[in-house]
Amino acid sequence: MSERRRIYRTARNAHTSQTIAEFFDGLGQRVFIRSELVRLIDKNREQLALVQNASSDEVIDAFIESLPLRRFTLVSGNYTNEFHRYAWRDPDPLEVAASIRAPKSYLCHSSALFMHKLVDHLPRELCVNYEQSDKPKPSGGLSQEALDRAFRGKQRQSAFSFPL
Repeated sequence: MSERRRIYRTARNAHTSQTIAEFFDGLGQRVFIRSELVRLIDKNREQLALVQNASSDEVIDAFIESLPLRRFTLVSGNYTNEFHRYAWRDPDPLEVAASIRAPKSYLCHSSALFMHKLVDHLPRELCVNYEQSDKPKPSGGLSQEALDRAFRGKQRQSAFSFPL
């Protein structure tokens, strides 16, 4: 087994771990994509007492090994992409859902109602949307016939869903 490279400027101790934990606790965010973690590590190496030549991957691996940071993957039976995430402590399902299309995603429908405490129970499905680009307006305006046709059909159901 190869020896792990040194990532801390001094020997890691309870104070170092506490400093890193306080840093992450103070962020107000508990779900990260890899690029966010890399940016945080690179920007805060001094505050986190990290050596300059330790790679971001080495730092992330060390944090996973010794701190309440874990790597997980969101997979869907309906969607081919996998979404790799990092969780600090225990994020709630709403934070995980909102991270799927980060940073421009937002909770909608019953998920937003729950988040704003307008309903008491966590919905069966968490609904997330993301800001999309403007679409061209259809020519000819809106007609009653077009409205009737739209509402006769089955409601759209996103295939972009993930189990809780």
